[in-house]
Amino acid sequence: MPAQIRGLTGELRWAYYCAAKVTRYVVQREDGHWSMTATIADADAFKMTQRPLMFFAPHAKGVWHWQVLRHRIDGDQFHASLGPPVD
Repeated sequence: MPAQIRGLTGELRWAYYCAAKVTRYVVQREDGHWSMTATIADADAFKMTQRPLMFFAPHAKGVWHWQVLRHRIDGDQFHASLGPPVD
């Protein structure tokens, strides 16, 4: 079974700009590969096409973040392949 992190809110960023706010995200690692799905609450279409795009997920002791390697958007659903967590 893949390891999962679930959360209610997160943010996709390009540099220091907010590219999108997401809700109900799931980040999972399976066989060494990281992926995520989320619902897009608000997005800037131009910023979502820029690189590098990063996903930030707040938690009780700080924030986790990953680089988005590839992504697709289906309606309001965001699906992505992620790099390993960034320290």
